[in-house]
Amino acid sequence: MADAGVRGYWPDRLILVLLVGLIGVESLFFAFGRDQGIHATIAFALREGRVPYLDIYNIKPPLTTAVHWLSQVLFGHTIAAIRQLDLIQVALVAVLLHSIALRLLANRFVAFCTGLAYALLYYSSNYWEIAQTDGWTSVFVAAAFALVLRWGVADSSVARRWAVVGAGVLFALAFLLKYTVVLVSLPAFIWLIMNPHTRRRLGGDMLLVLLAFAATLLLCFGALAYGNALDAFFETQQFIFTYSQVYSAPAWDVWVYGFYRLVSEAVFICLLAAIGLLTVVWQCIKDRKLTALVSFSLLWFLSGYFAGVIQSKGFPYHYLPALPAMAVLAGVGAMRILDTLPAAFLTGRRAQAAAILLLALVVSWVPKSWQKVTELISNDRKYSNYYVYFFESADYSWSESELLREYIEKEFPADATMFLWGYETGVYYQLKKVPVSRFIYTWPLVVNYSQGRYNQQLMTELQAALPDIFVVQSGDATPYVTGEERDSREVLEDFPELQAFLAEHYNLSTVVARYDVYQLRDRAR
Repeated sequence: MADAGVRGYWPDRLILVLLVGLIGVESLFFAFGRDQGIHATIAFALREGRVPYLDIYNIKPPLTTAVHWLSQVLFGHTIAAIRQLDLIQVALVAVLLHSIALRLLANRFVAFCTGLAYALLYYSSNYWEIAQTDGWTSVFVAAAFALVLRWGVADSSVARRWAVVGAGVLFALAFLLKYTVVLVSLPAFIWLIMNPHTRRRLGGDMLLVLLAFAATLLLCFGALAYGNALDAFFETQQFIFTYSQVYSAPAWDVWVYGFYRLVSEAVFICLLAAIGLLTVVWQCIKDRKLTALVSFSLLWFLSGYFAGVIQSKGFPYHYLPALPAMAVLAGVGAMRILDTLPAAFLTGRRAQAAAILLLALVVSWVPKSWQKVTELISNDRKYSNYYVYFFESADYSWSESELLREYIEKEFPADATMFLWGYETGVYYQLKKVPVSRFIYTWPLVVNYSQGRYNQQLMTELQAALPDIFVVQSGDATPYVTGEERDSREVLEDFPELQAFLAEHYNLSTVVARYDVYQLRDRAR
């Protein structure tokens, strides 16, 4: 496609960004899910001088902490900070998809609808499923694909080499957010291999991509080594392989239901994507060749989908890497519908685009979300009392952690230190308390394969800095993550050293919902 297909459309992109903001504004009022609370706490500890992996236990790749750290630097120590940064990355992905769709479909308004479709798909999920690591990979993957499509076939060797180097760096950044997303880089490589224009210089381009990928990883490892955290990093990452074997969801959940739960609220976009999927598959069968459209829609979708499947948990957010490609397929579906309409039905492309946008906005959930936001603002109610009751579960309750926060803020001085024996790590962030131990949650201590490897380290840390508050959580059993059917309070019975420590130094202060709050005996006197 000619350069005219990608230049001169900044007004379209500005309107697209504004629409994404309108679609996603409700998310700014969302509370934390468990994952958001964990990584906000790790990033907060980093800002307070603690080194991830070494001083704060973390199983996720390094860039997850970096994203939360950036959100707090930009937007402050608030619950909404990560949602604000998440809204920005969704807008960036929408703009990148706009550019990709221009190159693939050569239709200005279908490209606009593609970016809009991504936002509608993304924000059809609830507060638990968005602002997740899996979703953030899309901004790097989409940027890499946009580079490859724009410059991968360039005659200028300098421009092409910079493009493939940039793609390698971007794929590495995505990998440092989520290891399974390495699958999503395959469409670019397959297209470069199959494209006659790029095949003759494939060896050199692939080498540059791999070198750029490796150099980015080495820089990250160098930063960890500088903080003396590299050994701790590799130690925690070994747990991932065992974690993936702890629990596998039923096949129906992994192959169908998990993905269905992610996208089922965006019915109109799903219908367009289904039409687009059939269109692309038919084109592939008919032409018997792998075009750019097939590579960057069908193969992108399949690789993003399988990036969720191989995690074998069936968690909806694991399928987030498939959403950008699903938006491209929705663009293909919209174009297919437009091509079948009688010429007299709509006059002009602007009218066609307006019709699609109107349908998308009317039949989507956007008006409902705006109604919620309007009620929220007019009634001056806190999100913690408005949204989270719809999403609470047997093993998680944001409202109860809010009750804990209110009690501790009322009954203890601001400088009181705290240790949580439980899984609701976000309470540290809510209370602005730096964890006194490396173990910010019970996860590495209760998993059925830890075999007490960290027990002595925890006891040493607690003895060295007796926390003023000791909180024991119940009702937080997550066998699908830990392989342990019991909650933290029940598991404590198998840790006699910690039980003795608690009995020797603490008195029970109160019980707040699922939290037993103990007070240091010396402080009580």
